[in-house]
Amino acid sequence: MDEKFLHWPKSVHTGAKLTLEKWTPDGGITPHINVFTSGCRVIPESVPTKLSWHSKVNPDDFLWSKVYSVSDLMRALIENLDPEAHQFEPLELVKSRHSLLEKRWFWNVLNRISSINPEKTTIEPSMLPSGARDYGRLNTSGEEYVFDAERIGSRHFWRDMHTLSPVLFCTDVAKMEFEKRNFTGAKFRRLGIAY
Repeated sequence: MDEKFLHWPKSVHTGAKLTLEKWTPDGGITPHINVFTSGCRVIPESVPTKLSWHSKVNPDDFLWSKVYSVSDLMRALIENLDPEAHQFEPLELVKSRHSLLEKRWFWNVLNRISSINPEKTTIEPSMLPSGARDYGRLNTSGEEYVFDAERIGSRHFWRDMHTLSPVLFCTDVAKMEFEKRNFTGAKFRRLGIAY
């Protein structure tokens, strides 16, 4: 098997290029711009199989270096909150090309929805050449996204099809569950409210 490495924390991508499984235009930003943050399934064989870990510090439950990597316990919680809604592929965290540190999971968030309410949000979108709206600019001046609670439904993690940013949206319930279990590595910031 051809080993595909990503190096952490240097963010050097070496040999692995995520490839979309398929995609049908849905009115959102084309996922080909950034396959990983698109919310679309990728071909499992295109997923890296190893992450190189060069730190003396133990790895967090959640790591982000070109892709999301999660521990077994974090995967179990994510699947409990959003059953059958995400793509997980096996991934090894290695100290060197031969020394296994731990087995982990590549996590691809597959809930791609239009969650931002364009009539109520205070953030002005950029218009892309394709005509798609991009709400991906992170708010820095107190602006907030206003989400449509009905469109979010029972999902706890999602990607918005109208954002180019790597932001992963989650509910307060997901945030509280992460904190209750003392999961490390995930940083939370309030970005808006859902009605």
